[in-house]
Amino acid sequence: MRVAMSDGGYSDVCGSFTYAEVEDYTVNITAMSATAFAPISNENSGNRLGENDENEVAANIKAFPNPAKDKLSVKISFDNTKAKIINFTTGAIVKEFVLNRNENIIDISDLVNGIYILSVEGEKAPLTEVFIKQ
Repeated sequence: MRVAMSDGGYSDVCGSFTYAEVEDYTVNITAMSATAFAPISNENSGNRLGENDENEVAANIKAFPNPAKDKLSVKISFDNTKAKIINFTTGAIVKEFVLNRNENIIDISDLVNGIYILSVEGEKAPLTEVFIKQ
């Protein structure tokens, strides 16, 4: 990737300029796991998940397999809970549904491959789990 900065405006692709700087960078695009991302903030408490809420999240929500292909199993410890799947890249809500106690099977076959956030209304605050759709 080449970055060119010029005094007084944009530089031409092959042009020359007196006051400017050109830098070349190497960009490596590789596959990443969901664990490579920073923890998601808990909206109500201001804490990052994993700091103070780790035990609550572990006790209340579990999504597997991760990565998933067509079905995502979700276990929660409470009934009639609103949930949604959010596209990690765009922030768009792509599915909304209600989960029941114990195991729920969510059909994700219609989602494009990528990284998603499962957001579940918790008893105190929203609980989130990041998963990959392959």
